[in-house]
Formats: sequence, structure tokens, C-alpha cells
Amino acid sequence: MSDVTPKTPSTYWPSIESREDAIKVMHYAFFFAVFQIILTVGLALYSTYKGETIDGINAYSLVDAAIVALIAWRLYRLSFGWAIAAVIYTSINVGVSRYEGRTKAPIIGIIVLLAYVNAVRAGHYLRKHPESLAPQITA
Repeated sequence: MSDVTPKTPSTYWPSIESREDAIKVMHYAFFFAVFQIILTVGLALYSTYKGETIDGINAYSLVDAAIVALIAWRLYRLSFGWAIAAVIYTSINVGVSRYEGRTKAPIIGIIVLLAYVNAVRAGHYLRKHPESLAPQITA
């Protein structure tokens, strides 16, 4: 006798079996990017006001927030290429943060990186099934 249990949906590694699933995962990554932007801008403005660096975040981190805003916009538009760029950019940021000995930034970066990896999976699904999203897909 085989005991078959239904697969439970995972927040960290969702199944992508339809166009709607893929869009939901891409938008989920968008919201993680917005979270990253809000956190970065808030800490950058606070560190500028205080005149000190907070865990590696200073006024120059506003440039990082602008880059992530561009990535977020393209993720919202379901761009597979920008999802790959998000993974590469965040991987570099996490690596540099770890190398510099920061404590909090790599933890948040790894969580956001997982959302971006899922966005790549969703973008791949949309590329593999172009008939499911022909008018909305962007490069």
C-alpha cells in the first residue's frame, strides 16, 4: 500500500505549473525587491543624518537602491533577463558583504536572493511556454 500525501506548497521553493503561478512568483520577487529598497533607503538616509556607516550602508547605498529599483520594475514586467541580473547582482552584494564582515546584510541578501532565484525559475517557465504570455513578456 502506498501512502501518497499531497505536496504542500512551499513559500521558499514554490511549484510553477501554470502561467498564473509564474506571474505570482515574479511579483513575489518584486515585493522582496521593494522590501530591499525600503530597507536600504531608510538605512542610507539614517546613516547620512547620523554621519556614520551602519553595517556598511551609507549615502552611496542610495545608488544600490536605485539599481534594485530598476530590477524591481523589470521583475514586475516579468523580465527573465532582469531576473538573472538580479541573481547575479545580489550574489555579488552578498559575497562582498560576507567578505567585509557585515553581520545583517548577508542574511537579508540570502533571503532576497532565494526570491530572485524563484523569479528566474518563473521567467524560464514563461520563456518555455511563450503561448501562455505572448503579449506581456518582455526581454
